Amino acid sequence: MTNVVQFVPAVGSKPASPARAKVLQLRAALCSAFQERDEIVDALLSAVVAGEHIVMLGPPGTGKSAIARAFCGAMSDATYFEWLLSRYSEPNELFGAIDLPKWTAGGIYERQSSGMLPEAHVAFLDEIFKANSSILNALLAIVNERIFHDGGKAHKVPLMSVVAASNELPEGPELEALYDRFLVRVQVEYVRGQSAFEALLTGAEPTVPTMMSRADIETAQHEAAALPLGADVLESLFSLRNVLVADGIVVSDRRWKKLVQLLRAYAYLSGDSQVDPIHFEVLRHALWRDPREAAKIHTHVTRLASPVLLEALEVFDAIMEQVSGLPSTGPVKDNGPAIGRELKKAIKRLGELGATQSGPVATRIEPLAAQLKAAHAALVARISVELGL
Repeated sequence: MTNVVQFVPAVGSKPASPARAKVLQLRAALCSAFQERDEIVDALLSAVVAGEHIVMLGPPGTGKSAIARAFCGAMSDATYFEWLLSRYSEPNELFGAIDLPKWTAGGIYERQSSGMLPEAHVAFLDEIFKANSSILNALLAIVNERIFHDGGKAHKVPLMSVVAASNELPEGPELEALYDRFLVRVQVEYVRGQSAFEALLTGAEPTVPTMMSRADIETAQHEAAALPLGADVLESLFSLRNVLVADGIVVSDRRWKKLVQLLRAYAYLSGDSQVDPIHFEVLRHALWRDPREAAKIHTHVTRLASPVLLEALEVFDAIMEQVSGLPSTGPVKDNGPAIGRELKKAIKRLGELGATQSGPVATRIEPLAAQLKAAHAALVARISVELGL
């Protein structure tokens, strides 16, 4: 899969507002606490600032709920709700039991929702697509409209975002409607690197300190919503839609409309003053329905966002695949020198590509070049030790 570049403040961007600075501090804390989860953290924060929901697809035990708990715990005044759904789940488990005193005394049918989903600011719903019909309608109203119908009345809920998880895709039209309400979708895998694996085995469940309030998130949402669209954004989105349709990938009009706010959130978190096609990279998390479409969409989005960045990513991926093919222990002096020469060529090419760009594109190429330089230095050091130099 193509390397993913997370948002970073653009070179020369204006100073962050207090709200944005706090969100970026939260991002840094979450990425530090959850190794190899930068992409998920970025997707989560983009969804929250856009006022949307996120679903994580992947096997159990990948830390999905821990990230949601840590995000909510970072806010001093946010209430968290978590539940594992099954096909046998009852509405009481999510929305609260019937208030029997009210029912017996006056025939008033209301739920005792204290501590339940209708009063939560952040909710984690595991195995979301096992929701049954007795839960689905109320869940749809809460997720889509932030409304909970109880006792014949419609109540506004304080829900900021639902973080959902599943290890399977939805089946059936009712669940498709629920799936479509999750604007952001990410795939989660088990950790791969040695340091992340060791931290997983030896550390406690990651946490982050309290560092903001719900008001800070609301301010960030308002500031992001005010960002203007660049002159060529709408035309580029139309071109992207046509490319996807030609590839057999159809996205609803409602979804396209919401994606504009997601772009604003991503541009805001990137430190930019307006939305430009470079910010389309966040759309790789919002345009696919089936994970098998993700790689193709990623290529289309990156090509439209920036052909230069796409080339840089391809150069980076190609050489890092060779580097990862070297043995983690033992001699590398046979293949190492040749790969070292290819690394130098790749570093030079990234430097040339970065020199032609400015702002967000250059900012995204810089860390790629830095990783290649670090890989080259480490390889040279290994070869020198083997040769006794």
